[in-house]
Amino acid sequence: QALAQARDGRIHILDVMAQVISKSREDLHPRAPRILRRMIPVDKIALLIGPGGRNIRAIQERTGTNLEVNDAGEVLISGTTTESLEEAARYIDSYTKEVTLGDVFEGTVVDIKDFGAFVEICPGQEALCHVSELSDDYVENVRDVVEVGATLKVTVIQVDPSGKVKVSAKSNPSPSSAPSRGRSGDRGRPRDSSRGPGRGPGRSGGRPSGSGRSEGGRGDRGPPRGSGGDSSSEDRSRRRPRQ
Repeated sequence: QALAQARDGRIHILDVMAQVISKSREDLHPRAPRILRRMIPVDKIALLIGPGGRNIRAIQERTGTNLEVNDAGEVLISGTTTESLEEAARYIDSYTKEVTLGDVFEGTVVDIKDFGAFVEICPGQEALCHVSELSDDYVENVRDVVEVGATLKVTVIQVDPSGKVKVSAKSNPSPSSAPSRGRSGDRGRPRDSSRGPGRGPGRSGGRPSGSGRSEGGRGDRGPPRGSGGDSSSEDRSRRRPRQ
């Protein structure tokens, strides 16, 4: 009897609930707390946090969310609206994005040099746009084309092993490759034998015959002094006065 009463009571409660809402809502209440989960590479955790937590604090202040990061690379984003969670997730993705050749960005010019402009393509990620890549036309002065704070659409044309990125603002940029450095002992191209001999024979070859000193050690200087064949010494002895 007790179980039957409990069953009748449970069915009555379900009927009352169905009169208010017949199925679960597709979304939470606008003010209900939400949590979004993101996984990032472990080596990107420090970049996301930033020096002294500067980057992660900036994301929280801009989006009104709370971020928690653990050592495994899991990021928990908590907030009150879906828009704020998605905005925070976009910031996180931009900090941890792996830049590859051909990627297109709407970057912001953050610095200008004589040789080109530095463009922030992602939060915390800057790339160099060389003066030769700023326009399809010839550019004499970088400041004639861009200024600090301007938005520039660029394409990634080079990513070197150290992580430095080069971009181009041309309409049809072509990827470039970093020049490969030779070994430390290689000082240039080998000499072409068809161009003739170099500065002379190597040390191991010795001196060629006929050039330099002869076997006696004096070369073409003539016989040594004091030899019997020196006629000048005989003439001098004859000219001495008699005592």
